[in-house]
Amino acid sequence: MSAPDTDLEKQKKRHAVPLAGMVAVIAIAILGLVFLISFFTKEPGADEEPAAEVSTLVLPAETIVLPV
Repeated sequence: MSAPDTDLEKQKKRHAVPLAGMVAVIAIAILGLVFLISFFTKEPGADEEPAAEVSTLVLPAETIVLPV
């Protein structure tokens, strides 16, 4: 059986807004996915300033006591 009333112009008008809404939701989802991927793949500390050089303390070998 076919549909009793197939006015294509009327159906186009009725379906235009829901289809535009679906396209908008898909576009927002894609943008969110791109944001999440870029957020989680960013190198840690990329936005921070370079750390100051850290000086190390070197102890003389005589002060280290090894168990016998």
